[in-house]
Formats: sequence, structure tokens, C-alpha cells
Amino acid sequence: MLPSPVKNTRRRDGFTLLESLVVIAIISVVASIVFVVAGKVKKTVNDTVGASNMRQLGSAIFLYAEANKLHFPNLLTVSERGITWQWDAVALSMLSDERVDGFPTYNPIVADPSDEVERPVGKQVRSYSINPVVVGYYTGIFLPSATGISLSELVNPGQTALLVETYDTNNVYNGGTYAIGSGVRQFHGKDMMKVLFCDGSVRTIPSPTTYTGAVEGYLRNGP
Repeated sequence: MLPSPVKNTRRRDGFTLLESLVVIAIISVVASIVFVVAGKVKKTVNDTVGASNMRQLGSAIFLYAEANKLHFPNLLTVSERGITWQWDAVALSMLSDERVDGFPTYNPIVADPSDEVERPVGKQVRSYSINPVVVGYYTGIFLPSATGISLSELVNPGQTALLVETYDTNNVYNGGTYAIGSGVRQFHGKDMMKVLFCDGSVRTIPSPTTYTGAVEGYLRNGP
């Protein structure tokens, strides 16, 4: 009787080259999927937070209007202490106390989480600009006396912007690009942008590249 062949019972250590390559490929695919999903989740979260910020600021502006004969803030508003406020300071005055320097305490809701544009040292980020129409800034010429329009003058609140995303190095708290006066794609390099309309809705719309396109789209007070 022939002896039975001896089986090799020694365990094989490690992976073969082919197995290693397969594992690496699988890990790469999974990692790419995770990165894509994580990026989409982050964008969704940022968009949600940004829209919430805009609504809170819009509500504060309307609170101010209700306390001031139903008028939107002026282009420049002088506080009781004689300090010149822009729209963001006016809005935050409804939500917080004044600092020692006479300005309302800064609130992160004026900054969009997707805004990564650097600001000058010492300046606080503001990511939104107001529609010049609602603050009486019609001509593009600096008019400190420009006054906010009455709420009753709004023809179509759902088509008239109140706040627009503006990612610009000069857009800082109570300074810089406070009223949007042209197309805004140049400011954040995106094809789409968030806009808070006067009816309280926040919508993502195409970014215009010209002032005419901006006026036709949202910087107006008409049907």
C-alpha cells in the first residue's frame, strides 16, 4: 500500500502581491466614496447654516423696521450715541447690546460657513450684502442721506432681494461691501448663490455676471 501524500499544513503568512493590490484598490474606492459623501454632507450643512443665518438677519432687519415706522434701515444709520451703523450693525442691535465702542456686539450669524475669503487683520467677517434698493441707494452714487423704503412700498417681496451672498475681502462687519451693486459671481467664484428675499425665503439662484442681470433677477422692487 502506497503511503498517503503528506499535506503541507504550514500556514501561509501575509498576502500575495495580487491580493495586496486588490485590497489597496478596494480601500481606494471606499476612500473616494467617503470623501465625496463627506464633501456633499459638509456643503449641505454649510448651506443650511448659511440660510439660517440669512433668515435670522432678515428677521432682525424687519424687527428694526417695525420699531422705526415700518421703514428699512437707511444706507447709513446714526445710532443714539452718534455712531454710524451699516445694515449689519442695525440688525445686530436688535439681537445684542452695544459694545464700549458704540457698535452692537458681533455675532457669527453675519458670516457664512462657506466663506473662506481672507479679511484684513483685525476685521470681522461679513458674508452678506444688502440690496441697495431697500436702503434707498438707487443710483450707485454714495448718498449718505439715502433712506430705507417703507415696507408698504414693496411691490413683490418674493422677487425682491434683501440680502445676497458676497464673499469679498472688503466685506467686513460695519464696513466695506455693504450694498451689492453689480454681479456677484466675481466675489465667490460660484455659479450659484444664496439670496434672502423680502418674503423671508432663501433661494439658491444662478449668479449673474452683469449689473443688468442682477437687477433683472433680484435687485429691483417691481413685478
